[in-house]
Amino acid sequence: MASPTSTDDETTRQPLSYRRWTVASSAQLGSLRTQLRCLASLWALPEDCTDRILMIVNELAANAIDHARTTCDITVWHTKSLVRVLVADESPLPPRISPHNINARRGRGLQMVKALANRWGWTARHSGKTVWAAVNCS
Repeated sequence: MASPTSTDDETTRQPLSYRRWTVASSAQLGSLRTQLRCLASLWALPEDCTDRILMIVNELAANAIDHARTTCDITVWHTKSLVRVLVADESPLPPRISPHNINARRGRGLQMVKALANRWGWTARHSGKTVWAAVNCS
């Protein structure tokens, strides 16, 4: 329980629920999306929020597999009004938003994450990094 002097934001509230997956290849992403849609239903998330989360998870996991070339650990946790997605991989290289190029076949993923999430960022870890996104579902 939070003390009376603490602030009431998502960093001080304990998650009501969470789920973790480890993904090693892009072939697993379809199953991950199916499981995540079921989880969002259990959490009674609005459909628009569910769609945003599915796209964010898919993109961050695909980036970890394609660019970091490692397995990735995905955690999705839900508090009263916030869903946070964390994707950890073994690459120390920071995520990089590519300059907008309408002719590029790839490179728009983090632009999409930035547009869909209320906040996003990354944190270096002792063996890699965690890229995270937060979506307000209230």
